[in-house]
Amino acid sequence: MWPIDPGAIYPPYNYYPPRYPWPSEQSSWAHYQYWDSPGYWGGHTQQNYTTGYWNSPDPNQQANRSNQHRFSPYQSSHLATARYRHSPDTQGVQYQYQDRGRRGRYRTGTGYRERVERATAGTAQYGMVNTKERGNESKEESNDEKRVSEVEEDATVKNEKAKRDVALFDQLRLWEQIVGPETDPGQTSTRVRVLSYNILAQEYITEYPELYVRCEESALNWGVRLKGIKREVVMFMPDIVCMQEVQFSSDTDSSTHFQSDLEPFFTSHGYSHQFKLKTGSKVDGCVIFYKEDKFKLSKVKTVEFKSETISALKCDTVAIICKLIPVATPTTPLVVATTHLLYTVSREHTRVCQAALLLAELDQIAQAPGGGYHPTILMGDFNSCAGHPTLQLLLEGQLDYDGHARLRPVPGHQLVQELGLVYSCQFRQGDGADQSSGSFHHQFGFVSVYPPVPGVTTFQHGWKLVDHIMYSTNAKLKLLTRLSLPTARDMRLLPIIPSHISPSDHLPLLADFEVLKD
Repeated sequence: MWPIDPGAIYPPYNYYPPRYPWPSEQSSWAHYQYWDSPGYWGGHTQQNYTTGYWNSPDPNQQANRSNQHRFSPYQSSHLATARYRHSPDTQGVQYQYQDRGRRGRYRTGTGYRERVERATAGTAQYGMVNTKERGNESKEESNDEKRVSEVEEDATVKNEKAKRDVALFDQLRLWEQIVGPETDPGQTSTRVRVLSYNILAQEYITEYPELYVRCEESALNWGVRLKGIKREVVMFMPDIVCMQEVQFSSDTDSSTHFQSDLEPFFTSHGYSHQFKLKTGSKVDGCVIFYKEDKFKLSKVKTVEFKSETISALKCDTVAIICKLIPVATPTTPLVVATTHLLYTVSREHTRVCQAALLLAELDQIAQAPGGGYHPTILMGDFNSCAGHPTLQLLLEGQLDYDGHARLRPVPGHQLVQELGLVYSCQFRQGDGADQSSGSFHHQFGFVSVYPPVPGVTTFQHGWKLVDHIMYSTNAKLKLLTRLSLPTARDMRLLPIIPSHISPSDHLPLLADFEVLKD
């Protein structure tokens, strides 16, 4: 215990911890939220206490006390971790605060208090916590512990439910063997796994939040969704990945999800890529990733559907086509294309025009030297279901659009005159006659990997199948397996996507093909 300085002015005994005299030549008070008198001890001056805690200039005068903060900070029932003592002479020196019920031990260190213990016993004379306060504190602590326990229990229940959901979803997505003619064992071939995935641009979650109000908020975070996308790619290890709604920039921040996240990830796993950004102010686009050790890029074609003079084509959607040469079967090129057709429900005539233009672009890339087409796989989000005119054109090879009950007028004459697109879904060679006939047709003979029912891929006013993988009927291309899709009933038993079972509002499509040597 230090000796009492007879020349020092001490505050009233019951406002400070008992038996706690400080030599005036060694210590001083620092600015503190309860007490504002930096020179009170060392300089023998008396300054006003902080307003709202003690309003009397004379500490011996019992006037204008704040009822809520009647005692000094040492005697408060809730001691704050703040600066109590600030003296360069006391750095590194231990000092003690002693009361009748408990001993607290503190170290000044750099002049700031490092630890504060709550005084829990003592008499009312020294401002100790009374029985009622201790009871209230115990009740609060009990309530806090109960709330923590409830939160932990709730998190455990959610985790268990999430595990059950994932297990159920995995059971719904099984590999299905496709029955077909046997391949000659002596024939050289290469097996190719393709993945088509609309990964949902993060910008659209921000722009259309009303579409995702039923989703788990944590599942909408891009970091969480990116992990899910990576997990699915690593789990299935496709040779070719066609993605839609890949975000390249943002209107709200500096996000560049393709450049900063997806491109480095795919590159590190041995993929090369080609991409096409949507036109106008859109921030997303389409990308084709392919394994560098399995394919060599022969040709690439990007497609913009927008036309300023044709009203049916005033939209910013795009497509991309790659002609790949398999390393194992270099004489059999494989043409891969992906697109994301316009979403607007009432503009089916626009999707028909876009599909016809894409077929014409494919015709130029996929033509084989001896006639016909190289093996061709077309993947993407077509925003069209079974029975829609767009799918009728693609899968049935023919569509009479003139006077169609489900279509607005298709500007066939404009398509010919301005774009050179003729009714055979090819570009006109030279200045031939106007070859519009009120219909479209083509010779690819596309077949869908997935039947029109009962599988679904997304929720658009109900569960629907709008994403597709189509492949041309070609003796050199054979479908082997596909990853099955859940039904609408299955999805109603699971959380609405995006969720912990799927990082996008679309489910990925996967299929295995065999490419035979020519």
